[in-house]
Amino acid sequence: MKKKTLILAGLVIGLLLPSCSNNSNDMMSSVIEKGLKRSIEQSEFMAVSLMDQPDRLSKTTEKDGTLVTSDTHWWCSGFFRNFMDAL
Repeated sequence: MKKKTLILAGLVIGLLLPSCSNNSNDMMSSVIEKGLKRSIEQSEFMAVSLMDQPDRLSKTTEKDGTLVTSDTHWWCSGFFRNFMDAL
């Protein structure tokens, strides 16, 4: 009896696992795509908002959404400088 139960459980698991992993991969791909799309939109918005200030780079935002900038001497400025050059 135990052997039949184990075989049945193995078959059920074997049939269910492939369908679960496919759905999970599709969901993860969707989340990644959504996040990348949003980050591109926000980066482009930031770049456009600083077009008239070539010596300024995005640093952070205040709670009210106000953009705080810095010059190239800020320790993280290299990331944004390279991003802006790529545009």
